[in-house]
Parts: sequence; structure tokens; C-alpha cells
Amino acid sequence: MAEKLRTKDLLNLGIFGTIYMVVMAILGVAGAAAPGLVFGTMVVAAFVNGTVFMLYLTRVDRFGMVVMLALIMSLIMIAIGRSWTTVLTALVFGLLTELILALTKYRNTVANIFAYAVFTLWFIGPLLPIIWFTDDYFQSVAQGNGANYAHEMMNFFTVPVIVAFGVTIFVVGALGAWLGAILIKRHFAKAGMAAGATSQEAVVDAQDTLEETPQGSVVDPTQQA
Repeated sequence: MAEKLRTKDLLNLGIFGTIYMVVMAILGVAGAAAPGLVFGTMVVAAFVNGTVFMLYLTRVDRFGMVVMLALIMSLIMIAIGRSWTTVLTALVFGLLTELILALTKYRNTVANIFAYAVFTLWFIGPLLPIIWFTDDYFQSVAQGNGANYAHEMMNFFTVPVIVAFGVTIFVVGALGAWLGAILIKRHFAKAGMAAGATSQEAVVDAQDTLEETPQGSVVDPTQQA
């Protein structure tokens, strides 16, 4: 894989990053009504974005593209008032996801599904201050959303609930990515939206053929057909 980013890499990052964030934003607005809804809407976001992420992976083939996606998402979250811990979890789980993908060259469906499940764990970032900086966090929530909302959130998001949230988004994220893989195979690939994966596989196959061909020999194309 080439190390330098290409224009199309940045274009794909922008396109899929925007789609990913729009899903988060729409569901985030719905979840602002009550703390309990935050849990549900983020789980739905993890599921829906499974397809977005799997499509994104058909377009990328180099280390760093997933980390950049995670970093951009977390910086946007901070811009709208989330804690700096969001960047921390985005970088940690973004890097873990990238390593999983790199080990399988971004083209193993099972590994990609597992990688997305790991990626979704960055969602716990905005909730970590509840554990680490409890008083300051709820004081901040009360200033922005009112004392009643802060009280409801304090009662709802206990440590066991946050742990359950992490487990839930991991499982649901895997299901969302699995559905995304099915949709790509049945629909998006036919429509040309996942053409990146096909072209990459062709390149890899061609490279493997060249490496396996003895020097000085000529491969008969009719024998490969």
C-alpha cells in the first residue's frame, strides 16, 4: 500500500465522514429529549453506520484512513460541547480498528465486521467524565440542560449502565456491519458503489500472479481463464 494520501482518499474521507456524522446528528437530536434516549439513539447510530463504515472500507486501502475518520468525528463532538475524553477513545479504538484492518489488508469481511464493532466503542468517550469527573460533569450538564435533566442523567448513567452500553454497541455494531456486508454484496456492488473493493482485489490477484510466475517464463492468458 502506498503511504501518501491520494485526492480520492480525502474525497472518500469527506463523503463517508459526512454521512456518518449526519446519522449521528439526526439521532443525537432525538436523544437530547431524555438521558435514556441517548442510550437508545447511540445504539441505533452504531447499527445504521455499520453499512456506512463497511462501504467506506471498500474505498480505502491504506493505514490511517480509519484513525482520521475517528479523529474528525471526535473533534466535531468536542465542538458541540462533548468532553475531551471523546478524542481519547476515538484515537485508542480508531488505532485498534486500523491495526485489525491492516493485518487483513482491509479486505477480509469477518475481520472488517469485528473491526467496526471495536470502532464503535469510541462512543463511550463522552460518558467517561461521568466516572472520572462526576461532580464537574453534572454541573456542566445542569448549566446547559437544566438541573432536572442533569439529575435524570446522573441516576440513569451509572457505571454498570455505561459498561452495558459499551457491550451493547459492540454487539449491535457487529450486527450493523454484518448487514452492511450483505447489502454491499447484494446491492451496492451491483450499483458500482463498492467498486473500490473489486478493483483492489483485481490488483492483488495480478500482483500475486506476477510473484508466482518464474522469471523468464511467459504466462499463457488462456490458461489463466
